[in-house]
Amino acid sequence: MTDTFRTLRTSTSASTEWIKSHLDRMDQAAARPNPENNFDVGSESPGPRGERRPPAE
Repeated sequence: MTDTFRTLRTSTSASTEWIKSHLDRMDQAAARPNPENNFDVGSESPGPRGERRPPAE
């Protein structure tokens, strides 16, 4: 039983470390400017929190 618990704890720790490193990489990628993602934002585009903006008059 001890070996099973040790294996489970080790694999959970490894998964946690992988998730942390993956999120760190995503944060770093989001911080870098990407000219391919610079598009013109129209009035029908979602706002910063995803809500719809009213159409421009």
